Amino acid sequence: MKIRLKNVKVYSSRQDRFEERDVCVSGGVFVGEDNFQEDEIWDCKDEIMLPNFVSNYGLIAKEVENETSSPHEIADRVTKHYFEHGYSKIVEEINNFEVAKAFGENWIETQIVSGDLKLLEKIKKLNKRNLTVGVGVDLILDTPEDIDEKVMYAHKNGLKIYSNFYESLMRAGEISTQYSKSPIEVARDFGMLDEKLVSTNNVCLDKEDIIQMGDVLLTIAPKTNMFSALGFEPLGLVKNYEKDVGFWTPNEFGLDMFENMRAALCVCRASMNDEEILREKDVLCWATGVREFCPENNKIASFLLINSKKSQKNMKIWLKEQKMFFWPYHRGGYFYIFVAMVKS
Repeated sequence: MKIRLKNVKVYSSRQDRFEERDVCVSGGVFVGEDNFQEDEIWDCKDEIMLPNFVSNYGLIAKEVENETSSPHEIADRVTKHYFEHGYSKIVEEINNFEVAKAFGENWIETQIVSGDLKLLEKIKKLNKRNLTVGVGVDLILDTPEDIDEKVMYAHKNGLKIYSNFYESLMRAGEISTQYSKSPIEVARDFGMLDEKLVSTNNVCLDKEDIIQMGDVLLTIAPKTNMFSALGFEPLGLVKNYEKDVGFWTPNEFGLDMFENMRAALCVCRASMNDEEILREKDVLCWATGVREFCPENNKIASFLLINSKKSQKNMKIWLKEQKMFFWPYHRGGYFYIFVAMVKS
């Protein structure tokens, strides 16, 4: 099936504006307009096209595991939760092989994080295109020998390392007491401190920690942390030092990325008393992992279509011919999100 999305508004972060244009999709990928003979034309004059959202770490599966023991039901429910909110790429902490295997049978791109290296090897051997692995390291529970082994395994296989240093002053204090050093110094001594490290919760970071972190990805969840009275991340300092940032998903409450982006903007601007320190385009980059969205030729066509004028509720259409999900999702009664995700 060849589709022309006519007059859709594509956001360019580089130019900080929307550009109205036609976008063509064929066989699950974006294609050029030259000599394109579409099977269908979709009138998208009221729609905005954005990249899909990304969760850089999540604990939704752990929540769902408390409600059901079926691996396929866990994977299906978690995937559905993320998909309904516009995500196409997720990271979940999972320590059960059958659950991980079930995620591999779904279409959403999933990275499984675990501290069990044998489990990670089994998952790798599944050889699923949409399923990758990452290494979980706990500086409190893991022995130094365990940490060395995990870091060596991650580096050997080119895998990301996920660790929680600064969730709270209590946790950071426990790590510091155990090693007589700050958490970030401990991470450096173990060889963790590079672009492959993801710091999964960062409420109590200070200026010196941020400077020392280098190219580490900092994950944030300001909406959930504030609601739970855990505090909030020092986003003003993070932005000042141009750190890589992404959102993570501690629970289902934190799935709404539009609310997450709004919370990040408010926290950052209020904490620094500066309305210009963080722009909407910066937060969108954090939410999507994309600095410049461009429907380029031969790239997989995965995107969001947002339309404020549609009124259908609870509608799900699965267009099997082009392997496309089209799921209008109702938010708060004032606008609708259309998630179109095309698989090759």
